[in-house]
Amino acid sequence: MRLRYAAALALAGWYLIGPPQQGGPADFDLHAPLSKWKIIDRYDDIGACERGRMDHLSVWYDRASAERPGTKAAENDAVMLVWLNDGQCVAADDPHLKSK
Repeated sequence: MRLRYAAALALAGWYLIGPPQQGGPADFDLHAPLSKWKIIDRYDDIGACERGRMDHLSVWYDRASAERPGTKAAENDAVMLVWLNDGQCVAADDPHLKSK
C-alpha cells in the first residue's frame, strides 16, 4: 500500500454502519447500497471500529440475556443483535457512502 493512500485512510476515519430493514423486524438488506445503510458510530481507525462493533454486540447481548424471553424488549434486543452482527466498518471517505 502506498504511504500517501495509507495516510489518507488514517485521516478519513471509519464508520460502523448497519444495513437497512427490508421486510420483517430482523430482515435486513445486506445488498443495499452503502448510502442506504445507517451510521451507528464513528471511529478514528479500522481497529477501533471493529472493537467498537464487538463492544456494541456485547452490550446488546447482555441486554438480551437480562430480558425475559418472549417479551417485546427481548425481541427488540434480538433484532439489534442481528443488525449489529450484519454491521460493517467502512472508511468515512468511501465513495459508496454517497448517494447518486
